[in-house]
Amino acid sequence: MKRPRRDTESFSLSFLDCICCGFGAVLLLFVISMGAESRVIEGLRMEIEARYRALNAELASAEAAGRDLGEAIVSLRQRIAEIQAEIERVESEITRTEIASAQQAAALAELEERRDALQLALDTPPREIVPDPEREDLEEVPIGIPMDRNYLVFVIDTSGSMRVLGRPIFDIGGIRTRPGIWREAMRKLDATLRAYPEVRGIQFLDADGRYIIEGSRGRWLEDSPALRRRYYNEVNNYPVYSRSNPVPGIEEAVRRFRDPSKRIAIFVVGDEFGGNEDAVLRRLDRINPRMPGGERAVSINALGFPTPAFPHTTARKFANLMRVVTHAHDGAFIGYLR
Repeated sequence: MKRPRRDTESFSLSFLDCICCGFGAVLLLFVISMGAESRVIEGLRMEIEARYRALNAELASAEAAGRDLGEAIVSLRQRIAEIQAEIERVESEITRTEIASAQQAAALAELEERRDALQLALDTPPREIVPDPEREDLEEVPIGIPMDRNYLVFVIDTSGSMRVLGRPIFDIGGIRTRPGIWREAMRKLDATLRAYPEVRGIQFLDADGRYIIEGSRGRWLEDSPALRRRYYNEVNNYPVYSRSNPVPGIEEAVRRFRDPSKRIAIFVVGDEFGGNEDAVLRRLDRINPRMPGGERAVSINALGFPTPAFPHTTARKFANLMRVVTHAHDGAFIGYLR
């Protein structure tokens, strides 16, 4: 006999027990996992804080090092400035030494020339023009010099024998010049220049062919009363001592400025010469030949002054040379007795 079938309940007590156990297990796992996550987060926070403190320490160290480096840079720049100042001082001292050495070399060369000239005069008496000691000095305006030229080049002997050092006492247009030969030379140079009614170009060279007016190499200078005063000042204060031989200056003036279209005159201002007269004449005749009409493109004139050293040798050789040169090159030689 079959037992009667009982109806089965879907949500029995046992089923509910299982479901509750499952939810409890899940909650337990969730609680456990939350504790572990908190420990991880705490570990990360501590690690980040440690890293932050380390970075702050490195930043402070870097800032301190930067300050030290800045101070070192400032100190280094100061040292560089001191070294540059020292270099400039040494270069200036070297320049002064070179100038002094050049002047000493020029003075030595001049003494050697005088010695050679004296020896030559003792061995072979030179041809000479003996001035009349009773003749009075020429007037301020140098009579006899051709006046038809309007481009003038002055070749000035700036050696020690010309530039007698002393207290400046003579005025030329407000410029105070040295006494002695140099004073007289400046006076006659001024008188010669004033004697020309029109001057379109002017230039000043020393006996070695250097240009006395700074920045004027190879070109004509303009002429006016104000500019002429400036030129006198620069000539008077010219610091370079040339040799007592005007030939290099004459040759530079002829080669640089010879122009048949211009009326050019060279004026040599000096007191001594110790070279070979015939060789000079040949060279000048070659670089300043006569033009088809028989005239020279450049007239050469000279103003001669007495020298206290070896008056019977190099001074007379200068007078003899200038007499012949000026005669051959359409000029005139003016010799001053005092």
